[in-house]
Amino acid sequence: MFFKTPGNAEFVKRYTAKFNETPYYHTAASYAAFRLLVEAVRSVGRLDREAIRNWLPKTKTTRVFGEYEVSETGAQIGTKSAMFQWQKGAKVIVWPESLKMAEPIMPDDFWRKQ
Repeated sequence: MFFKTPGNAEFVKRYTAKFNETPYYHTAASYAAFRLLVEAVRSVGRLDREAIRNWLPKTKTTRVFGEYEVSETGAQIGTKSAMFQWQKGAKVIVWPESLKMAEPIMPDDFWRKQ
């Protein structure tokens, strides 16, 4: 999977080399979350839950997983979901428009036969 986000091409390359498979969607999310936590700890200068919690809503950045931004209540408002589809043996993003790698292929008669 290839999001066109800063650092993602390198992330995919290194992950694939180490584990001999491409990273899953949730792998990228976990990696981005960990990197954000490292940045938060460095920014506040210590492992302090309250200080980190206060730092997070003030931060807006782009990671391998996409945009990071949260509301004052902690709700994720930056990253959007992506929809994937297998096409000709490859997993491609078909939505949203900003990440789209291919047009979605809709089955011709599948739903009519049900």
